[in-house]
Amino acid sequence: MFLHHIQHFYRLKNLWPLLCFFCPCLWVFRFYNAPVISSTGLFFLSGSLLMRMVGCCINDICDRDIDRKTHRTKDRPLACGALSIKTAIILSVIPVAGACILFLYLNRLSQIMAIIGFILTIAYPFGKRFFKAPQVILALCINMGTWITWSELSGDVVHINNILLLYGRGFFWTLFYDTMYGYQDLQDDKKNNIQSLSILNEKHPKMWFLFYHLCMCICDWEWRLFLIGFILIMLWTPHKSRLISRAVMCMGCL
Repeated sequence: MFLHHIQHFYRLKNLWPLLCFFCPCLWVFRFYNAPVISSTGLFFLSGSLLMRMVGCCINDICDRDIDRKTHRTKDRPLACGALSIKTAIILSVIPVAGACILFLYLNRLSQIMAIIGFILTIAYPFGKRFFKAPQVILALCINMGTWITWSELSGDVVHINNILLLYGRGFFWTLFYDTMYGYQDLQDDKKNNIQSLSILNEKHPKMWFLFYHLCMCICDWEWRLFLIGFILIMLWTPHKSRLISRAVMCMGCL
């Protein structure tokens, strides 16, 4: 049972969101025609997994009291009391240590980017309390892999505009799927005074989804990407938020 709670704490049963961390790296690999199935690809996949685990640990520790009052998250190990705060902090050290080992193998520019990403990771749970659009912090953080991958594969200034566009694609992609995902917690977030783009965009959700999707496609245009996203927006209802948002996450593989 204890192992089950550890697995839940690290979110190892639900690896869908791993796409959110790894796809921005994948786009840069594709841009430079670099092989993903390689030691470098494995390095970035491992980094994506570890940073997702770190983010989940920080989020659960900071949000444990809010999670108890939210229907979707009330069964998380810290929220339901299956893990103590002391145990959670000790468990958090493991992925942080793994990420630090990978950090040592990065070049100096990549290390600076990684530090910025880590600071944003810590800031995100607190942003939900004070900032009306915390998904912006999440989007800035979760797509830092774009810059780290660019720095490691090339770091050339010639293509920096292209990398900026890929980062923009990731930024608006994150706003798209996470705002949609947040509709599951809309009423609980209002009750708990948690800020969210889902609340901010509540009156015209499909219009805002379309806006985020168009911005994403403008950064990296593909008709296939646009059509799939448009269909998913048309299919969306608040009750389908979890399912449709996962489909939007999968769009990152295109």
